[in-house]
Amino acid sequence: MIDIHSHLLYDIDDGSQSFESSIAMLEAAEKDGVSSIILSPHFSSGIAEEIQEKIEKLRPKAAKFNIELFSGCEYDFSHLSMQDELITLGGKNKFVLVDFCLPFISHIALNLLFNWQSKGYKIIIAHPERLFCKDDLPVLKDLADANIYFQLNAGSFRGDYGRKVRRFAKTMIKKGLCHFIASDAHSLKDYNGQIPSCRKYIARHYGTDFEKNIFEDNPQKMLAGKL
Repeated sequence: MIDIHSHLLYDIDDGSQSFESSIAMLEAAEKDGVSSIILSPHFSSGIAEEIQEKIEKLRPKAAKFNIELFSGCEYDFSHLSMQDELITLGGKNKFVLVDFCLPFISHIALNLLFNWQSKGYKIIIAHPERLFCKDDLPVLKDLADANIYFQLNAGSFRGDYGRKVRRFAKTMIKKGLCHFIASDAHSLKDYNGQIPSCRKYIARHYGTDFEKNIFEDNPQKMLAGKL
């Protein structure tokens, strides 16, 4: 599995707080069946250089667990208007991970997303099941029709964020509004069997073809720039 959203990179945001913690997370991720991880810390000024420096230090450790590391970033929506270019997921394609921290989706927000699309970027909205509700489904469907993608969190299906989020995560799948499921791991507990249990749940309720598509096929295509 390719985990497209992880805060495993140490001492850079609210994720892993030390090099040793990142190593422990790598070991747990291997046990969870993760073969590649896109390290996507929260964006801040000057973060690109820090990401590359710390990834290079982690790569030899990751290789011992048969895990390949890729660079990335998670943008708060409010940061998009202040950038000239964006850090992409994997570095070789135009996919960008965006945390949409707004109580509703305004026309201004939509226009900004579409503006970045016009520049060739492809938007993936992070954990929308935590951000929105059933009243937002028409707008979310419009976004999907406009080739904007959705990444749900594995922990949402385990109830980590409460029953309401869990219900909406299942609703989004039923409505065809799920393109990826990732860990959004911030600590060791997020790789402690969370992904395997989620995969089993998804396969049991939505079929093995869908499970393979969102955990393996879509991430592979995204990294290759072919989605």
